Amino acid sequence: MKIVFVCTGNTCRSPMAEVYLSKLLKDREVEIESAGINTVDGLPASKNTALVLASQGVNLDNHKSVMLDEKMVSKADLILTMTSNHKEYVKILFPKAREKIFTLKEFAFDGTEANEDISDPFGQDKFVYEKTFLEIKYSIDEIIKRDKI
Repeated sequence: MKIVFVCTGNTCRSPMAEVYLSKLLKDREVEIESAGINTVDGLPASKNTALVLASQGVNLDNHKSVMLDEKMVSKADLILTMTSNHKEYVKILFPKAREKIFTLKEFAFDGTEANEDISDPFGQDKFVYEKTFLEIKYSIDEIIKRDKI
């Protein structure tokens, strides 16, 4: 199985989700990647993203942003976006993949969350990044609990 997490710049939310799920599923044959819909290839993770994940025992020194492309989408079994706007944008760009594109919260909670968006911490202080990570962690933990992957 291949999962791709998608956010805007691939420097905050989607790398958090990628490394957290990778850590949980390290003993399973699941390929996990992340990408952005409005980024340039090669940007490092934001400083606060790296700090928050370091507190979780994860090193992001090697992370480089990548733009979501046709190859990633076609090889993915599941595409999880951070917001409903990301989801709709990816569906417009890649209409053949519509059935495998969900927001992270939508997939985790079967669409029962009133707000399907993971908050964007970009440019804010570390506390906001920690809050965003907890949103992501809560959603991913629910996916694992419900045995959806």
